[in-house]
Amino acid sequence: MKDKLGRLLLDFPDLPDMPVTLRTFQNLTYDRKTERYKSAIEIAAMLLLNYRPDVRGGRNHVLAILFDMNQLWEEYVYRRARATLAKAYPTWSIHRQRQKDFWHLPDQQRKKVIKPDIVLSRKEGQDEAVIIVDTKWKTPDSYLPSDADLKQVYVYNEYWEPVMACYCIRKMNPVWVLRTRRVNLWGSQPVRWPRWMC
Repeated sequence: MKDKLGRLLLDFPDLPDMPVTLRTFQNLTYDRKTERYKSAIEIAAMLLLNYRPDVRGGRNHVLAILFDMNQLWEEYVYRRARATLAKAYPTWSIHRQRQKDFWHLPDQQRKKVIKPDIVLSRKEGQDEAVIIVDTKWKTPDSYLPSDADLKQVYVYNEYWEPVMACYCIRKMNPVWVLRTRRVNLWGSQPVRWPRWMC
């Protein structure tokens, strides 16, 4: 690989650094052979000139990338929880979007399922200790969960029968524990929710 990179570098002569401005790109001309590079150069211009989307219209077209922040936050919390559990609590397993049937018509195939964002579980003989974590990318009014969010976690409580259900949103510390059965899940260690879950 090193040799291949060295050979590739020989195809690109050393050039001095130069300041890049809007005029640099305005002075470019395209012909039949270079027209195919125009889109790539326009993207390079946006990056080098630090263009970004705005609520007001401008003279330039820009590239905007949008993310579903709920999914991104859920993935972040899941990965951090998985890493922490592997080190601190190896007897616990973690799952995303485990589902159970919630409602269906007996004569039809259609049904509704419930899927908590994150389910932590640990086998204890014939029993299984479960913790439900529901993640939300939002800051609720007055830092209180909405009725809809409480109903959602309530349904998880009824169907999963967890020892603890948590509502994990950004910028909140500590994590809201909506129901606890006062069981020490961690053996001799006290229950402490890590700061990364807030």
